[in-house]
Amino acid sequence: MSKNGDSEFFEIYDNEISPRYEVIKKIYESKRGYSSIYVARRFGRLFILKTLQEKYRGSDLYKGLLNKEFEISFNLDHPNLCKVYEIVSIPGLGISIVMEYVDGKTLSEYINDKRVTTDLLEKFIYEVSGAMEYFHKKQIIHRDLKPDNILITNKGNNFKVIDFGLSDCDDFDIFTGPAGTRHYASPELIESKDPDQRSDIYSFGVILEEICSEIHMPGYFSKLAKKCSAHNVENRISESGQIKLYYDKLKRVAEFKKRMLWFSIPILAGILVIVIQFAGSKTKQGSTPAKSIIDTSAQVVALPAISKGYINTNSQASENNAVNIKRNPDESYYESYRIIETQIDSFRRREKEKMGNGEFSLSGFSADSSKISNQLRGVVKKEFSGNEDSWQMHSCIEWIDKCLKKISAGIRDGSLTGR
Repeated sequence: MSKNGDSEFFEIYDNEISPRYEVIKKIYESKRGYSSIYVARRFGRLFILKTLQEKYRGSDLYKGLLNKEFEISFNLDHPNLCKVYEIVSIPGLGISIVMEYVDGKTLSEYINDKRVTTDLLEKFIYEVSGAMEYFHKKQIIHRDLKPDNILITNKGNNFKVIDFGLSDCDDFDIFTGPAGTRHYASPELIESKDPDQRSDIYSFGVILEEICSEIHMPGYFSKLAKKCSAHNVENRISESGQIKLYYDKLKRVAEFKKRMLWFSIPILAGILVIVIQFAGSKTKQGSTPAKSIIDTSAQVVALPAISKGYINTNSQASENNAVNIKRNPDESYYESYRIIETQIDSFRRREKEKMGNGEFSLSGFSADSSKISNQLRGVVKKEFSGNEDSWQMHSCIEWIDKCLKKISAGIRDGSLTGR
């Protein structure tokens, strides 16, 4: 492409010469790219200048790329994105993007120094996925999400996503070939296919996997990483806004299992004591009277009530050897999610088969969808009997609606049948 041809694609902002910024020092120069980063000062305040390396400053092509990054970044305003203020021509540097100065370190440095804690990693999930959700709603794909492009502030440990130099959005249809750092780039990005937000989600998952491989983390972080970085794009989390929801679900299930394990320890210990006593009694007496066995069984039944108040008894029930069981909300939550996911998956397969066999109809789907929704709501209410006001129950009800809406959307856009 000729130099004149390059300029046809861009509006180049290199006419305004600004001596307002005092350039302090260069802090970075891309080895494989075309940009350099400087720290500058104005009115006693620090700024970052992103400019072209000297060998590229005369090219309209690279000026255009810098302008593209400015136009994509300028209207972004989110606490977890580095703010872009203006684009000017700096004496001695040429065209430069003026950006927020972030006092902090890159996520790469934190990983290398093994400074990432579980709390910091959870904050990474919430804040970076929140930033992704924000710019994805504006139809912007970052295309180069990696630890070097994520900053952590020294004050507050807040995350800032930087560098939209390789990004794409609906307003631009040029320079959309392979981009990004290969280790973090999604398969479809490497193959030059049209990426969507799932490409950034893949990179997000690879970053999580890298952290979990370097620093020991609870298993639910790795499960989230695998769900985000699935090679098959259809098996990934499909929207960045769902990352936090999926993470919360994995964490709650893990914590529930941990609590159940701790609850079971006193029960198992009690059973072990009884077994030892029973074995000792049998050794001394040679046989165990029937009454001893009955008494032992009664002790075993009573043990859960000692560990946790899940079993409530009254004198009448005790006399009749009966118990009244009230399910714990977390236990109901785990069981309800299992039932919902199993039934929804079965429903999805049935509707997909109907579409494949030509038996599908919108009216039939609407009726079946309403029927399974009512049935699952009934199951959930039964599971949460006595705990109807709990957040766990409302979360399960919302999950039913979200799953059915996703199936409906799949029918409309053809993704349910792979069209």
